Amino acid sequence: MAKYDLNLPETFDVSAGGSSVTVKVSALTEELIARLVLHGLRQKVADAAASAKKLSEADDETRDKMTIAGDLMSKVATTLERGEWGVERGAGGSADPLDRFRLAIVRDQMKRPGNEDVKKAYDAIASDDQAKRRAFLMDIAGKNAEAIDPAAQSLYEQDQKRKAEAAKISIDL
Repeated sequence: MAKYDLNLPETFDVSAGGSSVTVKVSALTEELIARLVLHGLRQKVADAAASAKKLSEADDETRDKMTIAGDLMSKVATTLERGEWGVERGAGGSADPLDRFRLAIVRDQMKRPGNEDVKKAYDAIASDDQAKRRAFLMDIAGKNAEAIDPAAQSLYEQDQKRKAEAAKISIDL
């Protein structure tokens, strides 16, 4: 078994369904942290297979759903083993709620001076190939995760607060 020395925050906020809870990370045992890491790793890799069915139905696709799922999961595993977070999901829906914000950040950055090459490469991808365009943007987000992920997390939290406030509104017909 590999041994790791990790630096984790004392607490960690988890938001879902308009609610939020703070977990006291410092109170978790080493064994529980190991289980959480493996659970997250399993989820991260398995999430890649979510788009396999849709990709297998493409007119020009010759691989079956199971082969595509394996290929997608293998790409994510390889990316993680390289020390990168980058997401390789294909055309399927996003299982990671931060992806929506990562994509928005990269799209905004493409419009800024100095990023003309990124915009040109993106525009070179056929506009009807949304899966390839999304994968391109997510690859950039993964390569720049250290800068993008904190901003995406902040935007996600703001969005969750907005949704929680909106949920308090009562409307009449």
